[in-house]
Amino acid sequence: MSDTPMQGVTIKICGKVHEVRAPVGKGPVTLVLRVSHGKNKDTGEFKPSSWYNVKVFAAKQAELAASNPQQGDLYTVECWGATDEWTDREGKKRSDKAWFLSSFSKHSTVAAMPQPPKVDPFDSGDDVPF
Repeated sequence: MSDTPMQGVTIKICGKVHEVRAPVGKGPVTLVLRVSHGKNKDTGEFKPSSWYNVKVFAAKQAELAASNPQQGDLYTVECWGATDEWTDREGKKRSDKAWFLSSFSKHSTVAAMPQPPKVDPFDSGDDVPF
């Protein structure tokens, strides 16, 4: 694991629990979340989902266990990111994003989950006409 977190990266994920992986020996619990991106309006087919593996260390494990996450449960998690680096069996250096739980909340319905703000990426908020 890299000892430097990604600078300034904190994300909020609203998704469904896919599974909770217990560690082998000592280590973090992994909460696997799936985020659906809905259907393609033209074809009616589902868009590919995003998957997040969120590491949960001892300080939050008891709190998470008390919420009893089950497959399909709705959660919002706030996490911070880092780069996970390792060497594979062939001796090749590898890296991936790693997400670490800061806080979470469980929701009873999709409507109860926080909705992302409606933002126009092309609107700078500046009224300058040029």
